[in-house]
Amino acid sequence: MGGNHDRIQELRQQFDLGRNPSFDDKEDPHVVAGLIKLYLRRLPEPLLLFANYTTLISTCRDAEDTLPDVLKKAIAALPLENHLLLKYLADFLVSVSQHAEKSKMGINNLATVFGPNLLRGTTSAYPAC
Repeated sequence: MGGNHDRIQELRQQFDLGRNPSFDDKEDPHVVAGLIKLYLRRLPEPLLLFANYTTLISTCRDAEDTLPDVLKKAIAALPLENHLLLKYLADFLVSVSQHAEKSKMGINNLATVFGPNLLRGTTSAYPAC
């Protein structure tokens, strides 16, 4: 489910103005997820970098057994800021997945929702992995 568009835009504006909006335990999790995805989509370059797109997609498609090694290498080569944000996001998404029985957001669903925001090609086409 998507979050409330108006609420997501309100929070985005607060962040853009340098404010730190507060979230209470009643905040709609769909709004928070929508805000995170919006942030990732608005980055000038995806978190996993344009340069890694072709390698990661072709490896995923052609040689799944080597994907962990290729992914580790791509992550190790990331700028520090990207690496730290990816680590924080991955830890958060693992935490979310631990509540999959209630949220229906297991690892596969989270990958489907967040993956395209972490790795974007220079075209709008996303080959299936």
